[in-house]
Amino acid sequence: MSHGPIQEAYREKMNQLAEALDEFFNPDPNNKATCFTLLITRFGDEPNGRVNYISNGRRREIVEMLKELINRFEGGDQRKLSIDDIEMIMRSMSTSTSIKEKLK
Repeated sequence: MSHGPIQEAYREKMNQLAEALDEFFNPDPNNKATCFTLLITRFGDEPNGRVNYISNGRRREIVEMLKELINRFEGGDQRKLSIDDIEMIMRSMSTSTSIKEKLK
């Protein structure tokens, strides 16, 4: 996996998405409560291909968050979202136009 800044092909869109996500999840910039990370790669890239990354969190927090996610993916945590949980998340996302409007 290569290191470096976000690839030029993704830079503008990823920065726009990051700004929109941060404003959506943290409407009060003086009281941020939600951290996010966005990972982008091309379908079909080699396992060690380039992954572009942007976040509003500190690197060490993101590393811990990713370790926890990998643990879950590999079966270390058997908790799963129910269909009701997923539907609730999707409804809340589809009723908000703020992210959609910002990206037009």
